[in-house]
Amino acid sequence: MGISIRQALLTDVDWLLVELEKFSHFYGSKYRLFSNDEKYNRALITGIVQSHLVLLAEKEDKTPVGFIAGTVAGHIFNPEIKTLSELFWWVQEEYRQGKAGAMLLLAFTEYGKKNCQLITMTIEDKSPINPDSLLRRGFKPKEVSFMMEI
Repeated sequence: MGISIRQALLTDVDWLLVELEKFSHFYGSKYRLFSNDEKYNRALITGIVQSHLVLLAEKEDKTPVGFIAGTVAGHIFNPEIKTLSELFWWVQEEYRQGKAGAMLLLAFTEYGKKNCQLITMTIEDKSPINPDSLLRRGFKPKEVSFMMEI
């Protein structure tokens, strides 16, 4: 089964919303990661697809199986440093042992190398992603993030 990567389109927003709801549950916070307001969520994801980098992995029959998204902006401390910051990276559970996740990461990284000076990635604490997969691609650990739920 072949996987290809392409830029997300507005026609993908419905599928992205379904998958992001799954991601929200996976995230494991006592707070919903996305709003209960479906109109807000649709506007948010539509804006991200229109204005930022959103790549989809899809099977030969054009069925999407995963995505990665990021924003490009000047670094908060030095706006001259163009930074690609990963927002979310998700592959449907049944496709996680295949190539989709690695292909998404490769396409995301290639975009960052061509268009930015920094690329930042986050791996959730429950993620099945082995940090070595990032280390092998030239990423290095810079910060550890902690969360306190109130």
